[in-house]
Amino acid sequence: MDNTCVLIGNEFAFYLQLIVFFSSISVLFLHKFFIENNYKNIYQASVKFLYNKFYKCCKKNIYFSEKRTWKIWFMDNIKQGLSSLLGHFWAIYIAIIFSNNDNTQYQCGWFLIQFLIDTIIGVGLSFLFSIITIKLFRICFPNFTNQYLTTGYYDLGSNIYSVWKVQTLHWLFVSLTARMLCSLFIFYSHDIWISSLVWFDNIWNNKREELLFVVLIIPIKLNSMQYLLQNKFLRWTKPEKNDTLRIPILDVNY
Repeated sequence: MDNTCVLIGNEFAFYLQLIVFFSSISVLFLHKFFIENNYKNIYQASVKFLYNKFYKCCKKNIYFSEKRTWKIWFMDNIKQGLSSLLGHFWAIYIAIIFSNNDNTQYQCGWFLIQFLIDTIIGVGLSFLFSIITIKLFRICFPNFTNQYLTTGYYDLGSNIYSVWKVQTLHWLFVSLTARMLCSLFIFYSHDIWISSLVWFDNIWNNKREELLFVVLIIPIKLNSMQYLLQNKFLRWTKPEKNDTLRIPILDVNY
């Protein structure tokens, strides 16, 4: 039995990464079926409370709008899925880099640390960077911003996919920037994590179980919460009266 936990490079790790991919997609569909499509739901009430508590400093109280059409839902969640995929591979890359720099075999430990920091800090940073960049764009390019960067609104005209592409690139940019800052934080606090990595690695006799815990079990639990928050952030809600943060748009079956 190999006494190291590696994220890529063997058959077990490869199949586990596939399971992670399909599990993440399943979580997004479960959100659509059991949360978005059921208004009076304890999970929805919880995320609404948490989201408004976090976000009230940035804009007016947000409410859940109508159910999205499947087309709009797919467009919203492809953005989220791509950013999650980017974050997953970024965490693998950082874990391998840190492990090689230390001449250690703590890939799984570094991956877990990166993933935890991404989830705890990176999600909030992504929201913050998105808000800031959109405000800056609105100052410099108001027409472009209103048309292309009204989050979750893609227009119903012929340029719907162009708008979606711009918003997707913008979300990937702010998400990657947030994750890179999380990696810098881990790098500069490197010595703090070493003892934890040694302890974490030593508690596993079976490295396949360690990989399963780090790459599948923990990410599924944390991604469920992360997807709830990001789903709320990335979808469009009809603006309230005098809401200057969202352009006035006619009431449509969106």
